[in-house]
Amino acid sequence: MDIKEYLKSSSFKGVIIGLSIGVFLLVIFQSGVLVGYKRAMFSNRMGNNFNKNFVDPRGRGMGMMGEKFGKGNMSVGHGAAGKIISIGDMSLVVADAENLEKMVLINEDTVVRKFRDDIKFADLKVGDFVVVFGAPNENGGIDAKLIRNTPEISNNMKNGVAPKK
Repeated sequence: MDIKEYLKSSSFKGVIIGLSIGVFLLVIFQSGVLVGYKRAMFSNRMGNNFNKNFVDPRGRGMGMMGEKFGKGNMSVGHGAAGKIISIGDMSLVVADAENLEKMVLINEDTVVRKFRDDIKFADLKVGDFVVVFGAPNENGGIDAKLIRNTPEISNNMKNGVAPKK
């Protein structure tokens, strides 16, 4: 059997199809490994930065469960509410009622509003009270989806409790 006959044979076609399927399955497997690696790295970075960014950067820790959890002091990882203490080109830092600072990152999809009106990011200034909704990023900051400039929440309304009349 010469090479031309072998290239036309069904056994050669079977070998080529088998190799193609093997390469395809290897690509699928490697894609899964890459996605798993990215998710693990995100989780690792969030875990390393969680206490610093979402609990207490001063290192006081959580204390007993009733000390912090029961009083509404556990901050939310998907947003922030407080006064702007610094503004960068595409970021700002918000200090909440406990003076915990949160880094907020802005992108072209971030919506900035004052009440119901759209405003520009450049219209925000240090000292403004803002409520930020977004997603936590792998460095412990918040990728902002919506920033709403509002009047400051009074002490009686903190933690969602309305004043008694």
